[in-house]
Formats: sequence, structure tokens, C-alpha cells
Amino acid sequence: MKLKIGDKVYIQKYDAKYLLGHLGIFPDDLYSEIFSQNDGIFYMNAGVDAMSFSIVFKKPKNVEWIMAQDFIPDYEELSKESVDDLQRTHDGLAATTDAEIQSFNDMPEKYREKNFSEKSKVFSFKGFKVFSIGMMIDYKKGEAEFTFPKEYGKDKTKKPGFFARLFHKKS
Repeated sequence: MKLKIGDKVYIQKYDAKYLLGHLGIFPDDLYSEIFSQNDGIFYMNAGVDAMSFSIVFKKPKNVEWIMAQDFIPDYEELSKESVDDLQRTHDGLAATTDAEIQSFNDMPEKYREKNFSEKSKVFSFKGFKVFSIGMMIDYKKGEAEFTFPKEYGKDKTKKPGFFARLFHKKS
């Protein structure tokens, strides 16, 4: 997920790892800004800091590019949604993506061969978005932790309280 604070945008370590796995698709300058941070992106503990908003982009063109990418959900937008609404969005996007993949697989072999690279990127992006929405659902239920930059304000590293988790509300 992305989180815009002032003229910077933060993404979670998991997002940065996803972007790095798709070299050649994204602007080169994006990678140089990721690698210049030297914060141990390759040594992350998936359960502890993969969802930390610790990768920051300061260059205006990178900030603009990240903010324009629909496959990287915006934390602020998702945080306003209820767990039930997020679950409906998650399930709908997952079902639509599955149907599109099935439809693609049902196409003639020549079509699949010709369009495989393009379609696989689209399906990957949609799958990534489904995963991110799922992580927000887990966060709101108190089943996942996100770590936020200090400049974001109040301490948001804690899980929602017991009653918030019980009734699926923000604390």
C-alpha cells in the first residue's frame, strides 16, 4: 500500500519487493531511489516488517508515478472502508480476476501465446491488489500489524483494541 505524507510517498516493504520483481516495467529512477535507502529490504521478516511503510520516495516524478498506480492501493482510502466493504471489494476483484484468467485460458493457443506477457502482467497486478486489500482486512481485524513512519502522527504500530477487533471497527 502507499501512504502520501506531504510531498513524499511511502510504500510498504512488501510493495518494494514486488516492484523489484518486475524490473523493466517501472521507471529506472524508481529503483535507484529504493536501493539508495539501505534499510534492509532484502532482509525483512515477513511477519514483522514486510508491512512497514518504510520505503520513501521523495523525487517528484517517482511520487507522482507511485500515486498514479491503481494496483498499489492507497492506505488512506482503504482505511476509511469498513471490513465488510473491504471484504466485498476483495472478493469481487478476486472473482473478476479468476473469471478473466479462465476466459484467457479458454482462448485459442495462438491468442494465448501472443498475449501471454501482457495478460500475465495485468493478472499479476490484480492479484497484488487483492493481496493488499486482504492485508488491510487483516489489519483492521487486528490480525496483522502495519508500521507507519513517525511523521505520520500518532503511534499506529499497535493493533486495534480488543473490542475494535471483535466488532471490526477502527480503534
